Amino acid sequence: MKNCLLCESTGTTYLNNHSGDLWDFLFIQKYTLQTCLYDGASETSISGCEDNCLPLRSIFKDLWYKTNHTEELYYYCSDVFTQYASDCATCLRSKSGSVILGNFMDNMDSACETKPNASAGETITLRRPLFDLSTATSNTTSTSTSSATATGTGDNGGRGAASSSSLSTGAKAGIGVGAGVGGLMILGAAAWLLLARRRRGAAQGGAHQYEPPMEQGPASELSYGAGAPVEQVTVKQFGELAAVERTEVELDGGNGGVRRGDNAVELP
Repeated sequence: MKNCLLCESTGTTYLNNHSGDLWDFLFIQKYTLQTCLYDGASETSISGCEDNCLPLRSIFKDLWYKTNHTEELYYYCSDVFTQYASDCATCLRSKSGSVILGNFMDNMDSACETKPNASAGETITLRRPLFDLSTATSNTTSTSTSSATATGTGDNGGRGAASSSSLSTGAKAGIGVGAGVGGLMILGAAAWLLLARRRRGAAQGGAHQYEPPMEQGPASELSYGAGAPVEQVTVKQFGELAAVERTEVELDGGNGGVRRGDNAVELP
């Protein structure tokens, strides 16, 4: 999933305003944010960021795949989104475990701000690396640890206690970030699979289709060659003739199986 997003962040494939690398790039991030922040009990992930993130709930709960159509690029870029998205992204990045979610929110905000032309091969400007894990919290922890170490330079016991405390804090932060990244990778993969299934369904009834290869073996209702049985051809060696079995047929009237001729007529 990580490699997929990194590839699509610079991809320029474009079919229309709801199919292409840029659309897929935004959709996967939107689906991940929707699942992690706004689906059911997941709303606890925005604890401490309610003021900036809760107003965006209705935007992320609005599905891009509708019954009869698919939403186009920048459909979500409403006044509400542009008002709150930047502050929500900043708040999410200030907590370990939700840094990448903040990056995703920031990418969607950047897309609304510049609205790159996908048909011309333009891509979204990323304000920071897509999977950058640096947070304001980690910087504060580092500063506090340095101060504590400097203060306890003349006291071995104090220096040992400060080092132990900083190690414990760092370990906890590392575990939290690692768990968050793992969860995001799983959700991103689920979004990618959903996107692939939707595309396969659209390809079966849409205007843009690639000709599938000829299917080998018996045809089924879902196969490309449905309704056309596959003939099995036996290749004979050179010089080999098919054996013809001659069968004598006994005619009515009893002639010992001897046929009189094709034009024989029975006399009265």
